[in-house]
Amino acid sequence: MGLHPRRILALIDFKDGSQEVLDCALQYAEMHGASVHFMHVIERLSFLSGMDSVPLALSENQMAEEAKVGLLEFMEKGDRGLEAQPLVRAGKLEEEVKAAALELGADLIIMSGDRGGSSMRPWGRGTVEKVIQNAGCPVLVLQND
Repeated sequence: MGLHPRRILALIDFKDGSQEVLDCALQYAEMHGASVHFMHVIERLSFLSGMDSVPLALSENQMAEEAKVGLLEFMEKGDRGLEAQPLVRAGKLEEEVKAAALELGADLIIMSGDRGGSSMRPWGRGTVEKVIQNAGCPVLVLQND
C-alpha cells in the first residue's frame, strides 16, 4: 500500500458507524484514485452459539440478495462518481474478509468497531482484533462510542 491505497475494502454492517466507513472509504478513494469494494458479511447461524438447527425465515441466498440491494442503496448515499462495487459473503467475518482482501488485492481495509466490544454489535472487540490479525494488509478501525 505504501502511503497511497489503490484497492480499498470497506466493511459495512448497516449499524452505527457504517456511514462513517462509507465516507472515509470514499474520501480515501477520491484522494488516492483508489477503487472501493463495500462488503457485508452474513454470519451463518452455525457460527453463532450453536444455533445451526434454528430454522430461518429467509434462505442464505435471499439474505445475500437483500444485503446486496441494501449495499447498493447505501452506496448511493455517498456516490461521488468513483469506482465502487458491492460484495456480499456468508461465513465468519474474519475469514471472509481475509479471503476477499486476497482475491481483490486490497491494500487497505476500513471497518468500524466498538470501544467496549459491545455484544449489541456483531463485530465486537474480539472479531475486530481477529480481522486485524488475519487481514494481510493495514486495517483502519473507526471507533464508535
